[in-house]
Amino acid sequence: MKTIISSNPGQVCLGNIPVPKPGKYEALVKIEACAICNHTDMMFVNREFGGPEGGGHPEGVPINLGHESCGVVIEVGEKCRSFKVGDRVLRAHTWGHYPGGIGSEGGMSEYGVVQDYAAIQEDGADIPLNYQATKHQILPQGIDSVQGAVMITLKETWQTLRNFDIKPGEPLGIVGTGPVAVCFAKFAKLMGASPIVVFGRRKDHEKKFKDAGADLYVVGDDFPNELQKIITDGGLGKVIEAVGSDSALKMCLDVAGEKGTVQLYGAAPGLKWEDSLRSDPRVWVKWPDEEDANEEMAKLILEGEVNPYEYISHVLQPEDCQYGFDLVKKHNATKVVFLF
Repeated sequence: MKTIISSNPGQVCLGNIPVPKPGKYEALVKIEACAICNHTDMMFVNREFGGPEGGGHPEGVPINLGHESCGVVIEVGEKCRSFKVGDRVLRAHTWGHYPGGIGSEGGMSEYGVVQDYAAIQEDGADIPLNYQATKHQILPQGIDSVQGAVMITLKETWQTLRNFDIKPGEPLGIVGTGPVAVCFAKFAKLMGASPIVVFGRRKDHEKKFKDAGADLYVVGDDFPNELQKIITDGGLGKVIEAVGSDSALKMCLDVAGEKGTVQLYGAAPGLKWEDSLRSDPRVWVKWPDEEDANEEMAKLILEGEVNPYEYISHVLQPEDCQYGFDLVKKHNATKVVFLF
């Protein structure tokens, strides 16, 4: 089957690997779409994670990429009870099916598997759990696989705001201009946050954030009077770091205020943080349990409150994988989705 792989730093190509054979607690999925995670997939390609499962493979050993996948179940294992043929499911992968030869996630493939976490727990089965097992979820009718692939990011950002306890009428700062930052602005607006202030590096991003619901878009440190007053009066209070860098974290701490809180979103394992910043008591990390937002986000999509297609800039064939990753690397794309 086709799969998008990275054998050398900075490069991706189309490879061919066997279709995975589902175990007794797994279901085989025909993957129909998989999005590039602008953060994690790019770190895998650039070998910025440590360890063999984090992209730290020796040069020449391929990594099959992708975790933002969506497809349809076509076969179930003998003890798999939570999934049935025809279910549209999230995060099918190939993890653990090619020991010693190829590693990582494999959602950018024609086929993958999902694991029946509930059945494994119920039976007390002693088998290795995929770290995404609780995120292998079924989508309701009316949501297609392209929407489903993007929905993974939408659920993560929605649940991050829920965890951060965003309240109506409460200010919120967002540092970053990528697709997750756009999601944060949109969803914070739906939750009633005000004012929503986005801190970016490029003026040409302002329109997309204003369209998403941001009240202020700030480039550099030339703060408008309204924002300057908020900072002087004690800071924004709650700020989300949506980049994953020391400079972004420093900006968050500067505008949050002495009694504020900074939520790290771009805090994937393997990132090295300056100790004085990461150890600041105002820095808060809670991984978003995206599975908790599955029903709520599906409802928002089906009711027209959220349109996943608004976050997609490119829909490509797997053969165009290098082009797609280059678009993300050069910041010329919001969300890129491959069709399988």
